[in-house]
Amino acid sequence: LQSREKRGSFGGAQLLTKNPAAYDLFLKAQQTHYGDRSPEGRAQVIRTLEEVLRLDPTYTSAMHLLVVAHANNYRAERDPVRFLAHGREARRWAETLFRLDPNGAGASALGYVALLEADYPRAHQLFEAATRAAPNEAANYNGLASAAVGLARLHDALRHSRRATELDPLNRVFRINTLGTLVVLRRKDEYLQEAAAVRREQPSVLLARFWYRLTGEITGEFDDRLEGSRLPRPTDRPSAILKRKFPEALESIERGLSDSHLSPVERWGGLLQKADCLRWLGRTAEAEATLREAEMWMERANAIPDRDASIPDQRRMLTWARMGRAEEAIAAGRRFVAAAAPERQQEERWLRERRLASAHAVLGQAKECVELLDRLLKFPSGISVPELKVDPIWDRVRDDPGFKALLADPRNSAPL
Repeated sequence: LQSREKRGSFGGAQLLTKNPAAYDLFLKAQQTHYGDRSPEGRAQVIRTLEEVLRLDPTYTSAMHLLVVAHANNYRAERDPVRFLAHGREARRWAETLFRLDPNGAGASALGYVALLEADYPRAHQLFEAATRAAPNEAANYNGLASAAVGLARLHDALRHSRRATELDPLNRVFRINTLGTLVVLRRKDEYLQEAAAVRREQPSVLLARFWYRLTGEITGEFDDRLEGSRLPRPTDRPSAILKRKFPEALESIERGLSDSHLSPVERWGGLLQKADCLRWLGRTAEAEATLREAEMWMERANAIPDRDASIPDQRRMLTWARMGRAEEAIAAGRRFVAAAAPERQQEERWLRERRLASAHAVLGQAKECVELLDRLLKFPSGISVPELKVDPIWDRVRDDPGFKALLADPRNSAPL
């Protein structure tokens, strides 16, 4: 906090206010923003910053941080009603800030909104403008990195993430983003060296969780030791699944489903995971009953406006594939993939193709699954051989010669 205060900016906005109370509250909000990413912590940041802006409506650093806080909540939420509300608030404050500072912090704030709306060319343009106005502002380089990831320019993303960390070495989020990019680029040795340094320098539960997940994706050694430390969201996929500890995974999912305040989207996602675990445990009748319940919640979720009109097709694909309704599932999946334009949303396109490949796998359609995976493994699409080897979602195609060949080909594990 001390180093950020001395640097005197956030997103390129000047840390200036004539109100001492507003300044004190801003520092508290900033400390919580960097130190507590729990739902309660994120909510507290927004409440504190709203109070700051009541005390000083032109405090641009607070306004920029409020945009980022709403953006973080947008990404973290699974309920469309709640995350769309955060998206609207992020845009409202970003547009207000842009009127006050169109070239610096205002451009940066609108860049965060463009990221939420998956307009990655626009986001990249805005963060470039913000970086020209504030060339030593770490948050703008982090924004550039996020836009570059969306455009599948992973080497640029890595360069920007490292520059952000150079400018703000205490920022855990920037370091996590760097580690994640190394994983997608399959740079195993570089990742392990950098991750070990991060853990030594900044030990924390937040970083440990990311460490276990990212390390699993690049090595295949998944660790679930921290998952019992909080009530899980049912949409969170327990690492116990990847360790084939299906009873433990089922218990975790059911604990998440016990929350009476879940949205239809969260309940649908949890029931889908529960059905998977029941099927892997050989409890077929229970799995089928759970899928029927999941389909009911899917229809309720699909009736709610979402960030993208194609999202209901994703839910149909994933649900119907598990119910054995192959033709309907794959038709929905192809519509879902086609809705992401590769020239503007390449990373999202790859993500959707990965999910379509998983639907083919669930249906036992090995040829179609392998064809998709073969192409995805040639690019930094986020799919990895270590994960393919352990994830039970691929079990129905695991004995296929084409699938085995993908896992054995050293080119599919080589750095990109």
